[in-house]
Amino acid sequence: MKTNYRMKTIKTGLAVFAMALSFTFVSAQTEDVLVTDNIRTITTNVYAGGPITIESGVQSVEGTTFKIQATLTPNSALSGASAFIESNGSNRYGVDGAGIEGDNVESIETSNLTVIDFDPGTTSYTVADISDLHFTGITLFNSNNALDQIVFDIVGGSNPGNFNIGVTATRAPTITFGDPYTNAAAVETTVGSTTGVTAFTMSNGTTDAADAYQIIGTNWALTFKKDLSLSVNDVIKKGALSIYPTVVENTFTVSKAFETLQLFDITGKTVRTFSATDALEVSGLVSGLYIVKIQSEVGIATGRLIIK
Repeated sequence: MKTNYRMKTIKTGLAVFAMALSFTFVSAQTEDVLVTDNIRTITTNVYAGGPITIESGVQSVEGTTFKIQATLTPNSALSGASAFIESNGSNRYGVDGAGIEGDNVESIETSNLTVIDFDPGTTSYTVADISDLHFTGITLFNSNNALDQIVFDIVGGSNPGNFNIGVTATRAPTITFGDPYTNAAAVETTVGSTTGVTAFTMSNGTTDAADAYQIIGTNWALTFKKDLSLSVNDVIKKGALSIYPTVVENTFTVSKAFETLQLFDITGKTVRTFSATDALEVSGLVSGLYIVKIQSEVGIATGRLIIK
């Protein structure tokens, strides 16, 4: 098939889209960006029995947006399957009575950490650019009550298992997984590990009815693989790689040799992949904005293409 990357004369008025590629750009095409946040969305008072989902605020990386969701499953020896998550309206929550009580053997399992509402915007990022999504800890409230025993059951990571940290040293502590925590009795405990925690259950090790603690926020982290391609303005100044025309019906051209070229729709789905020997044919695709990603021997270039 015809190789479609040789240089052509650009007609007057034809917009040339300079793609993000630098010839000094050799191997470091991406970097891992650590994204951390918490989920504090318990705002109503009572939920129906059984699991519920909570979600974070909108996260943004270079125009890509998404949210993080987790599942809360309440357990109670008193209420059985009808146990519910309850909040006091201040983003603090527990089981049934808005706390986690030991005498009723109450607990909350936090699991199913997932990415939701992923929107690449005008980038070529996909959900595959997100990795290592895990729980990093939790923030509590009233966990310094004299009769509370804060108990974790950790799933995943390099240090899973059961941990009783006792009464916390402060009223609203943050327990960070993998970091030593010193409780009110000066006893140090390391709960879980810094990475790999996929689920955890919190309960109250006491059997006394006097005290109960609440949960304020669930903390998490993930790795986002960010594209290090240069900006369009940088590449225009360097006179590097370009495609033309940028508004097309059938075919377009790349100004220099490349290895592979991918087209993504605005949802991040790959709709067409070309090799260096393929004609860059786009007829048959739905009209609209597409992201172009080009791999060459010196790096990766990204940009936009409009199909009429």
